[in-house]
Amino acid sequence: MRDALGQAKELFDNERYDEALQLVEGHLADHPDDALAWHRRAEALLGLEREDEAVAAVDRSIALDTSNSMAYRLRAVLHQNSQRFPEMRADAERALELDASDYRAMVMVAFGAVMFGSSVDLFKPLVKRARRLAPDEPGVQWLNGLILKTWFRAAGVTFFAAALAVLGGWLLLDPSDDGVAPRLMWTLLALAAGAGAGIWAGNVEGEKPPWHSFALVVLAPVGVVLAGAAMGIATGDVKAGLITAALALVVTAVIRARWLFVQIRGYDSRLYPDGKPQRTRY
Repeated sequence: MRDALGQAKELFDNERYDEALQLVEGHLADHPDDALAWHRRAEALLGLEREDEAVAAVDRSIALDTSNSMAYRLRAVLHQNSQRFPEMRADAERALELDASDYRAMVMVAFGAVMFGSSVDLFKPLVKRARRLAPDEPGVQWLNGLILKTWFRAAGVTFFAAALAVLGGWLLLDPSDDGVAPRLMWTLLALAAGAGAGIWAGNVEGEKPPWHSFALVVLAPVGVVLAGAAMGIATGDVKAGLITAALALVVTAVIRARWLFVQIRGYDSRLYPDGKPQRTRY
């Protein structure tokens, strides 16, 4: 009877979903408690885009056999298609617990974090592992590119914080020298252009991009020094530069507070609305 399920798998791989479903249902008529058969039925239903029925079938498969990692991954795919991302991540994490080498589950866990704009630091180790296992997997390549984009976005935020600090220093100090205002204006324009370029380069079309809290921390001193140096050079006043650097430090801390908090806590509450996840061993 297992031969029927093997044939159903071949039919599924050849996109002959109706035939695969008929074969599996014939098998289930005689073996209603066969977990693998319910799994095959869910695959065929997914191919036919009958996703609600596929969810019910894979639920039945998992109820009969809680050790099948592929069933959890399949249900994660179904949750992904329905945009139920917390559930998708939970099932992908369970699949990883059962099979630590499942790079597709790794990608899905990471993707779940991406959809909530979580810090890259929360899933970067998964991406590294998946890259070692399957460097050519499209999902892995997409995530690698996404991590690079987060550095561009962090750089954009750095320039933005420096621009705000210089503007604040300008308003606070109100330098009276007629030659200072044009220099400060050009400085602000340059910093604003850097902010816009960085955020544009880090944009992810159609998705809510995550942040890279490590990159934000690494680049924080750059913004402080940049703002202080820009003001000091534009005004020719070291004191003005130091005051602006201190202002940049405050602005940077305010802008980055949430991502630093997520990094310290180690999870994003929007992704785990019921509390801190228990399964964190990646």
